[in-house]
Amino acid sequence: MKFAERLTELRRNQGWTQEDVANLLGIARTTYAMYEQSRREPELKTICMLGDLYNVSIDYLLGRTDDPTPPKPATAVTDMIQGSGDKEVTGSKKLDDAMKSDIKRISGQMESEYDEHDPAMANFLYKVIRNVLREFDQFKKDQQTKGD
Repeated sequence: MKFAERLTELRRNQGWTQEDVANLLGIARTTYAMYEQSRREPELKTICMLGDLYNVSIDYLLGRTDDPTPPKPATAVTDMIQGSGDKEVTGSKKLDDAMKSDIKRISGQMESEYDEHDPAMANFLYKVIRNVLREFDQFKKDQQTKGD
């Protein structure tokens, strides 16, 4: 499958319009439409953003594989859960406290710095929250599999 076809398929699977995706990327709708029509190639930075947006690998976007699974980056949360992060966590209570503290800090900063009527920020936050929930669901599934 070609890059343009993958973009169209991924966008439609999300139920998004070209305008929605263009706004999330910070580009004009016509520019994004040209990507889907194979009339223009995005910059590397935009390709990376598309991979993040659709939660797929760059190789999948480019048609080099049919496996959409993105590589698992080492994140602070993953490191903390696995016990190798810069925060020492020895029990679930400490993990809960550390996560609650970070969540309060992030949400407080977002409330003070961003206007709730900013559609670009709202779309960005939706994407971030959706990806966090996906990761959490996968983590729970992995934990259940270990227990079985």
